[in-house]
Amino acid sequence: MLPQDRQLTGFYAPQIDQHTEALSLAIEEFLATVENNLPPREFVQKGKMIILAAHKLIYIGDTISQCLTDKMASLAIRDCSDRLCSLLKECVKATKLASDEYPEIRRMQSMVDSIISVSKSAHELKLLVRGCC
Repeated sequence: MLPQDRQLTGFYAPQIDQHTEALSLAIEEFLATVENNLPPREFVQKGKMIILAAHKLIYIGDTISQCLTDKMASLAIRDCSDRLCSLLKECVKATKLASDEYPEIRRMQSMVDSIISVSKSAHELKLLVRGCC
């Protein structure tokens, strides 16, 4: 990888770390609302924080992928950002269904599973960017 690409990923890596941490905290708060059987308005509100944090990660990933000169690294980061975006869309759908059909257990579990998938994908993006530094 070229020095300017390493410099670019090195610049964005701390931001990815910060937003990944914010996402993790939002997920912890979200899971606490589900665990405590709080009503939909509570977990939907926490879900919005997850969406916001994940969107920031997607934006940073897209920005990095557009600026890298190394095409393989650019494609890998773009794919990871796109996967996170796709999982986030599924998360929004699952949260809406869980809210609409509350307290249906299957929908609640699907929502939690989608949140965990978003978390894993965000972590993969973080590791990928860190690996390019």
